[in-house]
Order: sequence, then structure tokens, then C-alpha cells
Amino acid sequence: MPGKSVKHAFKDRLEALGRSTDAERLRLALIGAKASAFDWTIDDDQIHWDGGPAALRHHPELERLTSGDALQAWLGPHAMGRLLGLIDEVSPADSSFTVEFEASTKASREWFEISGVRTPGFNGRAERVTGVVREITQQKQAFTRLSYLATRDELTGHLNRTRLREELSRVILRATGEGRACAFVVAAIDDLAVINETYGFDVADEVIVATGQRLAQALRTSDVIGRTAGKPAPARKRCSAPRKRWNRPRAPAATGLPYTPFRRSANPRGAS
Repeated sequence: MPGKSVKHAFKDRLEALGRSTDAERLRLALIGAKASAFDWTIDDDQIHWDGGPAALRHHPELERLTSGDALQAWLGPHAMGRLLGLIDEVSPADSSFTVEFEASTKASREWFEISGVRTPGFNGRAERVTGVVREITQQKQAFTRLSYLATRDELTGHLNRTRLREELSRVILRATGEGRACAFVVAAIDDLAVINETYGFDVADEVIVATGQRLAQALRTSDVIGRTAGKPAPARKRCSAPRKRWNRPRAPAATGLPYTPFRRSANPRGAS
């Protein structure tokens, strides 16, 4: 029966796995984890790899990294500097480490992670470094994307409300400590609801993005801009006396929008 043959085949594989050596089981684990293990003996500067061709078949360069010099060229100065610091350290205790780095491949630049342990000799100096290498490009890209979304408004790319409040607090604190002025300006788009109803939300989003871009172009590199409650909000980090007043003729040129004079109400919002 087909079911019985599959059952027997599965049983045979389990029995074969039970008879396999520790090295064979470790190799299977590396393949499942998509990692490659290495053992670097410091005295003769030899690096031996295991699991590379099967686990990281898109990165055959690992098999050619058989010495510290070859590894340094692949890792780059920053990541290799951390490893060399561990090797030069004099300590009788084993020490584990994790290093992330970006490396070039034949196709592109990708992210990798090395996790391992430094094993000292009798004099406390590193005798060997043993660990695993795995590719983390997708995880790194996902983390970068999440970090961006945590601080940026997805529509405009400017700071979001939370990050803008943090930046404003920092700017105000610094300006107060240095005894200088700073400014916070809120720019709103008139009749945005009418644009939504007449032309649709996609067109309204284009108006918001274009307005944010033009405001950003009018700011200095030291200024910041964010979007809070649907409004672009520029902040000047440093204002000299002549800049404490807005130069009204400059605003229409910078934004491309019709100029409407500001009107002061008898009781401004937020006044007590």
C-alpha cells in the first residue's frame, strides 16, 4: 500500500538519522538553519568551513575564505576590527560575540551575521574562533523598514508626530540652554476636504506630498519638518533676529500656493 511504503520510508530515515554521527547531525542542522559553520585556528591562520555549499549555496565565496586575510577582505574593516579585538584580548574565559556586516557578492551587497565563541589557550590569548555565518539580508531590510515607519510619516517621508515631538523637545531644550530663539510653524492646507470630495483621496494625498516637499525645500538643512494631525509642521532650530518674522513674499514662491495674509483672532486657540 502507498501509505505503508511512505511510513516505512519515514521510519528508515529516522533509523538512519539515529545511526549518523554527531558531525552528520550537525550538518543537517546547519542546512536547516541556512547557516555555515567555521573553525579558525589562530596559530596557523587556517579557517575550515562546514555546511557552506548546502546552506548558503548562493555564496560560494565562503569556501574560499581559508585565512584571516581572506576573511578580513570579505568582512570589511569595522567587523574585522571587532574580531581582531577579541583575538588580541588576553582573558582565560571563553567569550561569545555577534557581528553584523554588509558584504559584496557576485550579484549584490548583502547582510550577514557571524555568531561565535573565542576559545583561549593557556596564556589567555585566543587559540581558536568557532562560530556560524548566516545571511540576514531580508531580516535587515525588514528591520530597516520598521525603523523607518516608526519615525517617519509614510505618505510624505517627513518625521511622524511622535518623532517630531521628540525633536522639538530636543530643539527647545538646546535653544534654552544656549539662550537663543527657535520657532515652530504649523502649515495647513485650506479646503483639503473639498479636494477629497471633488477629486478623490489620491489627488488629496498628492497635494499633501507636494506641499510638504515645497515646504522642505524652503527650509535650511539644519531645520526639521514633520507631519502631525495631517499638517506639515516645519521647525527652525536656530532663528536670528531678522528671521524671527516670516518673510511673507518668500512663502508663495517656495510653496507655489496662493498667498493669504495671516489673520489674528481675538482669542487664539490654545490661549488661556
